[in-house]
Amino acid sequence: MYTIGYIDDDNDLISDYIKRLKGRDIDLKVAPTGTMAEIKQWIVNHNIECMLIDYQLKAKYDFVGNTLFSYLYDGLPGLPCFILTSYTDNSVSENTVVSKCIIDRSILDKTGEEFEEFCDMLKQAAEVFKTSKSKYFEKYNALYQKHVDGTILPEEEEELQAVFKILRAYGDVDDISSQFLTTKVDQALDAVLGKLDKLLNK
Repeated sequence: MYTIGYIDDDNDLISDYIKRLKGRDIDLKVAPTGTMAEIKQWIVNHNIECMLIDYQLKAKYDFVGNTLFSYLYDGLPGLPCFILTSYTDNSVSENTVVSKCIIDRSILDKTGEEFEEFCDMLKQAAEVFKTSKSKYFEKYNALYQKHVDGTILPEEEEELQAVFKILRAYGDVDDISSQFLTTKVDQALDAVLGKLDKLLNK
């Protein structure tokens, strides 16, 4: 079952959407009312693998869909998000979301091949997301071990920090690791500065 998040300011048809998508092996979870930070935490807590975001949202939220899209893009790297709108041309012309991530919301009411292709697209997006996270874990574990062993290269240290930030956004690594990494980086920097100071004072 694929876990897809859904946020809209009108949930009149949501029970029908949930039922239809469940038949396609998709578990559609509806986001609660709240701030963007709260929505982000909800996504993490429910292991959402892809988000469907209504373009408007104004009736229930203090932000619009495009704003939330950008917020999640920065805050949850790699999470696939799609804007649902009845006015796709307007959304594209705003240049705040790439066109491939803008979907005509009428697709949720379609039947036949169009709807099946939409479901397949959501599942593929979720699969790509899961694969990416798995690769980040592999990369993190390998680099972290080199870090512990003291054999990590400077460019690998930077990559480790970048991967760590991505995994921490999803709550997959804790701040204890962050403190350890920061300490090691500071120690390495102090060592370099110490050597430089000695050279300058010769």
